[in-house]
Amino acid sequence: MVSPVVLHLKVPQDNEKSPMAMEGALSGIAELFRHRPTSLSLELVIRGGFIYFFVICEQQFRDLVKGQLFSQYPHLDIEEVEDYTTALSSPTTIAILKLERPDAYPLKTYKELETDFLASLAGMATSIEPNTVTSVQLVLQPVNKEQFSYKTSVFFQNYWRSLLRKNASIKDLLQTRETEKLDKTLFRSTLRIAAWGQEKSDLLVTSLASLFKSLDNPNLNSFKTRKKTQSETTGAAFRQRQPEKQTFLLTSDEVATIFHLPARDIHIAQAVGTKTKATPPPTNLPVPPHIIPFATTTFQSTHTPFGIKREDRRKHMYVIGKTGVGKSKLIELLTLADIKEGKGCVVMDPHGDLAEELLRYIPRERLYDVVYFNPADTEYPMSFNPLEGVTTFEFKQTVVAGFIAIFKKLFSFTWNPRLEHVLRYTTLALLEVSGATVLGITKMLTDAPYRQQVIASIQDPLVKKFWTTEFSSWNEQFAGEAITPLINKVGQFVANPIIRNIVGQSKSSIKLDEIINSEKILIANFSIGKLGEENSALLGAMFVTKLWQAAVARAAMPEADRKDTYLYIDEFQNFATSAFANILSEARKYRLNLTVAHQYMTQLPEEVRSTVFGNVGTIISFRVGGEDAAVLEKEFTPVLKAHDMMNLDMRHFYIKTTINGQTADPFSGRTIDFPMPDEDILTDVVRMSRQRWAKPRLEVEKDIAQQESIVAQDQIKETATFTEPLL
Repeated sequence: MVSPVVLHLKVPQDNEKSPMAMEGALSGIAELFRHRPTSLSLELVIRGGFIYFFVICEQQFRDLVKGQLFSQYPHLDIEEVEDYTTALSSPTTIAILKLERPDAYPLKTYKELETDFLASLAGMATSIEPNTVTSVQLVLQPVNKEQFSYKTSVFFQNYWRSLLRKNASIKDLLQTRETEKLDKTLFRSTLRIAAWGQEKSDLLVTSLASLFKSLDNPNLNSFKTRKKTQSETTGAAFRQRQPEKQTFLLTSDEVATIFHLPARDIHIAQAVGTKTKATPPPTNLPVPPHIIPFATTTFQSTHTPFGIKREDRRKHMYVIGKTGVGKSKLIELLTLADIKEGKGCVVMDPHGDLAEELLRYIPRERLYDVVYFNPADTEYPMSFNPLEGVTTFEFKQTVVAGFIAIFKKLFSFTWNPRLEHVLRYTTLALLEVSGATVLGITKMLTDAPYRQQVIASIQDPLVKKFWTTEFSSWNEQFAGEAITPLINKVGQFVANPIIRNIVGQSKSSIKLDEIINSEKILIANFSIGKLGEENSALLGAMFVTKLWQAAVARAAMPEADRKDTYLYIDEFQNFATSAFANILSEARKYRLNLTVAHQYMTQLPEEVRSTVFGNVGTIISFRVGGEDAAVLEKEFTPVLKAHDMMNLDMRHFYIKTTINGQTADPFSGRTIDFPMPDEDILTDVVRMSRQRWAKPRLEVEKDIAQQESIVAQDQIKETATFTEPLL
C-alpha cells in the first residue's frame, strides 16, 4: 500500500452482530471498490494475551471503509492508530497459507461451524507469552464482477459439473454451492501468519496455522501451509500488506468466518473491545460558532464539538461520576466558556485544585471582575458575614431555614427539635441587631449581658417573648441539654482563627448581590485540607445560603434585568443541605443556573436526592458504581443500560440534555482536550483580590477586638437600665 491507514476496531461487549454483519460490510466494500483497484488487509493480532482487530486500507478510502463497517456495526469504535509493526522488527517467522484444492471447492463457513473461529484463536492467546506478538493477515483484493470474464464464469460452471459427475456422494451439496460461489462477493486473497520472538516463533506459526483446520470442508477444501520462511523479503511484504503473486479466491462469507467481531453470545474474553457503546447525538445538537464547546461526540468515530445553549443552561445541570473520571475538568471547561463570553459565575470548590487552576485561565481583560475567596489566605482574610443585610421577613426566614439545615446536617442523628428551636430563635434575634455576626450565636447562649443587649434591640414580639419568657424559665439542667451541643459545634467553628477572622467581621467585603448582578467572577476555595472537613462544609453551606438570599432578592427586579449567573459546586454533597432541594426547584426564575457535581448518590440528603432528577434539564454521567447505574438507567432508558455507565473510560460520559426546551435522547461524549492559557495571571489575580476585597490579618484582628470592646461597653449601659427577668 502507498499510504496505508491502520484502523483499530473495538466493538461493545454487548454486540449482538454475528459474522453475517462482517460479510455484509465486506460485500459493501467490494461494491464500492469495483471501479477502484485497491487492496485492504484484515489482521488479527495477539499481544499480551489479547486479540486486537485491525483493518488497513489506503488513506483515500478510509472513510468509505469506515462507512461500510458502521453500517453493519452502528456502535463500533474505530480509532486510527500507529501501525503496530512499526515498533517491531521484521517477523521472525512467516507462514503463507493456500487452499489445498482449486478455488471452486468451498471451505466451511460460520454457518456450519460448531465453534467460532475466534474462540479457537482466543484459546491460543492465553498460552502465548506476553512479550510475543503473533498476527493473522488476510490481504484482500475485491474482484470486479463486471470484469470477471465470461470465460472464467463458464470455467467455474463446467468445473462444478465435472465434480458432480466424478463424486455423486456430494452431488446435492455441490449443486447448491455452484450457485453460491458465483453469487457471493469474491476476493483475491493472501493469507499469512507471522510471529515475532526469537524463541518458539516457528512453533507458534505452526500452531496458529493448525487452527485453520477447523475450516476444513471434508471432500471439498482446506488450508495448508504453502511455505514457511524467515526471509526479509517476505517480512517486507507482510509489513507493506502486499498481495502474493499466487492468490486464491475466497467468498465474503469465507473471509467473514476468519475475520469478524465477537458477539456477546460467544464471549471472547481476550478480544479487545469497548466496555460501553457510543450512541448517536441528536440532529439539532448545539455546535460552534453558536456555543463554546466543552465536549465532542463519540458515535462512529465522529468527533463533533458541542455545548449547551444558554437558555437550556437555566434548567440546571447534574454531573455524577467516580473520583478521577473528569468531573472537575468538565466544570472548568464550562466555567472558562462563561468567562470568555463575559458572563457572571460562581465556583465553589471543596478541594482547592479546581479553584487554583481556574485562576491561571482568567483573561487579563477580566482581571478586575475576579473575586478570589480563599479562607486559607490567613494573612489577608476577606470578610463574610451571613447575618448582614437581612432586613425583610422573607429574607430572615430564608437565612434561618438555611442555618437550621446546615446544623441539622452537621449534627446528623443527634439533631433534635429542641436544638432546632433554640437555633431558630437565636438566629432570628441576631438578625435584629446591626453588626451581629456568627460569633454572636455562642455569646447569645452563654453571655447574659450580651444577650440582654440583643433582647433590647429585638422588634419582633414573638422572638422577644421567647427570650424574655420561655428561655428565662428554663432550669439550668434543661437549658444545658438544649444549648450545650449547639455551643460546642459553633464554638468549635469560630475557635479556628482562620474562620473567626472571616465571619467575625461585621461588614462583608464580599457583596454577593453585587457580584451576581454585575456579572463578576467569584471563585471560592473551601479547601478541606486547609480548613478541615466540618469548617469547610459549614462555611460553604453558609455561603450557599447567602447566595440564595441574593438570588431571591432579584424578585424585585423585572425579569429582563436579571442577568444569568452560573453557579458551579464541585463535590456539592459537602455543601448540600435539605434546603438545597428548594434552591434546585426555584433558582431558575432568578436566573441562578446551577451545575452540581459529586461522586455517588448516597452522599446527598434524601430531600435533595429525591428532587434532583425532577429539577435538572441536563444529566451527565461519567463512570459510576452499580447502585447509581441502576438508578441512572431509568433516566437513560431505553438507549443505555446500567453496565454502560459502569464501564466508561476516563473523560467519557453519557448526557441527557435539553435542546431548545425539548429533552433529547441520551448520547455519548468526551470532554475536549484542555487548552493552554493564553497568559497565566494567577499572581495578578490573587494580588488584585487582596487589594480590593481583603484586609491584612492584624488589621482584621484589631477590628474584631475593637467590636468586642464596644459591645462590652454597651452591655454595661444596657444592663443598668433593662429590667426584664433574664438569665
